[in-house]
Amino acid sequence: MASLNRVEDVLLSHTYSHPICGNIIRMNDFLMFEHETKLPDGNWLLIIYRYDSSSGLTANKIFDRVSLEDVTGKYKIHPNVLGIMQLIIGEIAHIEVVKKSTKS
Repeated sequence: MASLNRVEDVLLSHTYSHPICGNIIRMNDFLMFEHETKLPDGNWLLIIYRYDSSSGLTANKIFDRVSLEDVTGKYKIHPNVLGIMQLIIGEIAHIEVVKKSTKS
């Protein structure tokens, strides 16, 4: 697993260039951040993601943005939720590969 510093660097890069990540919170052994996404039906979700070294990146909680109702069970495997996870995981993996190749 990637170090929290590297994951935090990836997340921070997405707060400025094309805002995907917001309100990044770093604790001793995990990171949390939020993301808002618009669904094809026009509804908006507020997704709270969590990264830690044992579980990797997970969608911790998902809320309907208007009612703030917890809809985690309904949307946990929705493409809009998984797409951001795949993007971030891919970038973390890329950083790890670059790090290993520069050590050689």
